[in-house]
Amino acid sequence: LVWPPVSDGSSVDRIVESTGLSEAAVREARNAWMVEQRIAGASNRAIGETVGMSAEAVRRSIKRACKRDGESVQEKRARRQADKAKDLKEKIRETILENPGSSLDEIAQIASVRPVEVRRNLTRLGTKLVLGLGTGAKPRTWSDERLLQALRIASTKSTPLTTASYN
Repeated sequence: LVWPPVSDGSSVDRIVESTGLSEAAVREARNAWMVEQRIAGASNRAIGETVGMSAEAVRRSIKRACKRDGESVQEKRARRQADKAKDLKEKIRETILENPGSSLDEIAQIASVRPVEVRRNLTRLGTKLVLGLGTGAKPRTWSDERLLQALRIASTKSTPLTTASYN
């Protein structure tokens, strides 16, 4: 109720008149809006220009608002960035699981992110499911007879045949 008029530059008095809320409630909501803008990366000067305050007054208001809830702007920003990173990783994971065998560029296009973001957020499973990633070497095509012969040779050296001894 308060944030749209605050973002349009309306004064506290005008918002109190239009909404019927108390001045204290409007100031608290305006301060919460300023905190959110600061977390999103806006400067104190830009916020101040919007709400009609000096950058220093914005800084003090944000500091008071953060003291009430016990968390600084930096902590909130860090938490928000961590949440965004976690959401991005989950989005990429789901996209890869829904489209196994797709290329890195195809996954990026489907997930609406840059290919570098897909690459940074790949899990071990994701690396195996994305076409063209993994070892980078082209897999060899072995005949069934050749595979059987390789297993027989390996089994003579170690019984039971374990992955480590086969490697």
